[in-house]
Amino acid sequence: EDIHPDMHDDVLPGLSQRIVMVDAPLLGVWISSTHVIERLLSGKSVRYIVPDAVLNYIQKHGLYKPKS
Repeated sequence: EDIHPDMHDDVLPGLSQRIVMVDAPLLGVWISSTHVIERLLSGKSVRYIVPDAVLNYIQKHGLYKPKS
C-alpha cells in the first residue's frame, strides 16, 4: 500500500506506515431535510443518515410518523 503523498514520516514518525488513506465520497452531501422527512413518513429508517441525537429526538417527540 502506498502512503498518501501528504503523509510524511517526518510529520508522523513511525505512524505513516500504519495509516491507510481511503478515497470515499462524502456522506451527507445529497441528504436534505425533505429526503429525511419523506423516508420517515414512508416508514423507512433514517439511521446512519441523521445523528443518533436527532433520531432520538424525532422518536421521543413522535415526529414524522408514517401515515396509517
